[in-house]
Amino acid sequence: MKKIKIENLKDKIGNFDKKAVIKKTKKVIIITLSCAMLLGGAGAYVGYHFIKSNINYTQSQCEKIALDKVPGTIIKTEKEINEESLSLTYDFKIKEKDNVLNKVEVDSRSGAIIDIDYVDSRNNYYKDKYGRD
Repeated sequence: MKKIKIENLKDKIGNFDKKAVIKKTKKVIIITLSCAMLLGGAGAYVGYHFIKSNINYTQSQCEKIALDKVPGTIIKTEKEINEESLSLTYDFKIKEKDNVLNKVEVDSRSGAIIDIDYVDSRNNYYKDKYGRD
């Protein structure tokens, strides 16, 4: 085994440049984060266009489908991405004549009603009041 002289070790430690190491570390971090942001943006772009290409029914066609199943007045519309089918879904809040509020979810790719929820006069939530096709 070689014996390391204490003087040689002190010289090596003394020549260590902290500023240069910190500068290189910052560069590596900046490059890594830039690449991650670039790849994330590209993935979001591809995902958005894939989902957009899956739209076979417009919002107005989905509204008609929902209103055919649950007659009333649409008071609110929300768009969501269905992660299972990678398609866009529309959530319609529909108010019936007797003030019962329904939430109908329609898939824009298939035109199918995914879910129906309604709230009764006592604010109790229920599923599938109208049944499924």
